[in-house]
Amino acid sequence: MPDDLTLLRRIDSYLDAVPRSAVRTERVGPFTLFVQEGNGWRYYARPSPRTETFTPADVEAVRARQRELGQPEAIEWVVGVAPGVGPAADAAGITRERMRAGATVTAAAFVDGTPVSVGSHNPCEGATEIVGVATLPAYRRRGIGAALTSVLIRDAIERRIGVICLSAGSPDIARVYAQAGFRQVGEVGAAEPPA
Repeated sequence: MPDDLTLLRRIDSYLDAVPRSAVRTERVGPFTLFVQEGNGWRYYARPSPRTETFTPADVEAVRARQRELGQPEAIEWVVGVAPGVGPAADAAGITRERMRAGATVTAAAFVDGTPVSVGSHNPCEGATEIVGVATLPAYRRRGIGAALTSVLIRDAIERRIGVICLSAGSPDIARVYAQAGFRQVGEVGAAEPPA
């Protein structure tokens, strides 16, 4: 079995490859911007492979290009592979803006000072979706993801959110969410014309 960093690099490579079949890419400093053309998914920017240095100016440059193209101002990354993105995005105000506005609430679980699980919810108009709940492989099956999900649910309830939803990526994940009180009421579909 590969070590955690090797696994994260494989996941990062996958996350970089998948959007490329549906969009064109632009290099903006150390970021790759996935540009929607026509109908289809509106992707984000992410660190270009094997890039290690990121500055607030780099974040501002990619956001400016996203605005110019009418794309969402969004950056996604695998923290263990590109740890410099978070501090650069934070210094540029991108994470704090959403959090200050209450548009994103993020929780993290730490073991001996190291983040091992993270997740968020995005309240809007009396509803929220719990997203991005992930736990490092070495810390799974300990109830950390379920506990983190419970923290996000409690926060949403305290904010008087009436509808809390999420999408489970697999039956195993769905069971974790069922333990937190969720029940399946439907499925999400997606469609786009061929390129």
